[in-house]
Amino acid sequence: MEPEANGNHSSKPDAVLAEQIRRVLIGHPAIGEPGLRVEIEGETVVLRGTVATFERCMRIGEILAALFGDWHVRNEIEVAEFPEHDRSERLP
Repeated sequence: MEPEANGNHSSKPDAVLAEQIRRVLIGHPAIGEPGLRVEIEGETVVLRGTVATFERCMRIGEILAALFGDWHVRNEIEVAEFPEHDRSERLP
């Protein structure tokens, strides 16, 4: 079933639907994250991938839920961990 902005569902294979949603996420001006993965599990849209901040992770889930109305969104996006480094710079 295809989620539409009005919350209606239509019949489509899950892989096709997931790719359509992924393209919406890539093209959305507040998201634009090409590395996100989308899967459809029944009536649930599952988001996976890695983003830079927790706030961005939450915002992407909120936007997707707003765009696709009555579909359940499960946000499994992870936040990247950046290792601490000493502030020294070594030159050759």
